[in-house]
Amino acid sequence: MYTKRNMAKTKLLGYLIAVVGLAILFLNSAPARKAIPIFNSVPSNILLTIGIVVILAGVVLTFFSTEKVSQESEEVPIYKGKKIVGYRKAE
Repeated sequence: MYTKRNMAKTKLLGYLIAVVGLAILFLNSAPARKAIPIFNSVPSNILLTIGIVVILAGVVLTFFSTEKVSQESEEVPIYKGKKIVGYRKAE
């Protein structure tokens, strides 16, 4: 399974992939197409689709690399003899 360090690296990678996707979407804008003429040969639909897919891949990678933390801890009974006298939270 993942360690916390690996999960942090995976989460960072997801953020970086999402930023690359945003950069691809920026390259699809009119000012970027004027500034960088090489992207004029690529259809706008293709760049838009690639940018969205890359952003979604980064978001999914980030989302699934987070550690699932239970907000509730399990309660265990406190016995006095055979009788349950209360409950305490398990550590």
